[in-house]
Amino acid sequence: MIKPVLYQIDKSLESEHFKNLELSIQLMLDGFSFSILNSDLNKIVAIVSYDFTDIQHPLQLLEKIKKIYAENSLLKMTFQNINVSHINQVSTLVPTPLFDDDKLDSYLGLNHKILENEYLAYDIIEQVDLANIYSPYTEINDYIFENYGEFIYKHFSSVLIETFIDKHKENTLKMFVHVQNKQFEVIVIDNKKLLLYNSFLYQNEEDFVYFILFIAEQLKINPEEFALELYGEIEANSELFKLLYKYVRNVSFGSRTDNKLYSHELDKINEHRYLVLFNQ
Repeated sequence: MIKPVLYQIDKSLESEHFKNLELSIQLMLDGFSFSILNSDLNKIVAIVSYDFTDIQHPLQLLEKIKKIYAENSLLKMTFQNINVSHINQVSTLVPTPLFDDDKLDSYLGLNHKILENEYLAYDIIEQVDLANIYSPYTEINDYIFENYGEFIYKHFSSVLIETFIDKHKENTLKMFVHVQNKQFEVIVIDNKKLLLYNSFLYQNEEDFVYFILFIAEQLKINPEEFALELYGEIEANSELFKLLYKYVRNVSFGSRTDNKLYSHELDKINEHRYLVLFNQ
């Protein structure tokens, strides 16, 4: 049996039948998470998360997901809507005035090795007039379709950019950092415009802080002055945060600040975690 690292469920979900449930799924090679929204109440009623350490290929991830589907009854419920986000570094942004959907491999091939017959997809991020071209986990998409039929999927970074653009309404510069186990994303917004997006792999605290300071240097912004807001898998008592705070002084933890309700069980989850899963 594959044990989740997080399993929070509203007790009412076990005893009542909701007609309007929405499922959100998040896919990455070292993890699989999902949440369930009761759209009648606009209330998150379940969140489940799994971590993996032994996966190198999407087909290995698919085998894990098949086992989870066989074991977890929550995923066998009936859902009115399903949203999926794909987390990987195989993506690139192109301004929509320059975008041609017949040239996806040309755009992505500038920064990534594209396999023969690899399926590519794209999202249009309307707030910033960008197209996000990426390689989804196609085999897993097919498996999800087999279970539910039609669903919506996006690249994780598309949802991040949309969310932070909507959150940051001030005419000031702010850096948003979303942290995962081996990867983190940086988004810089200035005067309500996207100034930078990038994704980095890191192995230790020094890598993490180095990349953030490197971005600050390239953008010519003072680490003592600019505001940085943290999301994801980072806590105030972590070594990541302690080292970061030595160099960047104006650091805070963000909050999801969505309009959804949370059960008492889910209220225990820190506000800066699961931002995309609850907003995609």
